[in-house]
Amino acid sequence: MQNQSLIIQSSVKSVGRPRTITEGDMYELMRYFKKGYSVSLACVKSGVPRSVFYAEMKRNEDFRDKITATQDTMTNRATSIIGRSLHH
Repeated sequence: MQNQSLIIQSSVKSVGRPRTITEGDMYELMRYFKKGYSVSLACVKSGVPRSVFYAEMKRNEDFRDKITATQDTMTNRATSIIGRSLHH
């Protein structure tokens, strides 16, 4: 009987407004990007569906700018570290 209730619960769709990203979600995502996580892993760790992340990136210029700047900073750091190690 318990297995049946799990199946029923998992098939129920949520009703209401689609999930949006809060300011807390954004900082949580940025924290994971600063650790070098991919979008997929950062979304899993922060509990933000990837579809919601990409919708927010498309819709919200401020969010997109902050996330992109964080990702660019991490890419630049990684490039710098690799470059230094190749020259030593």
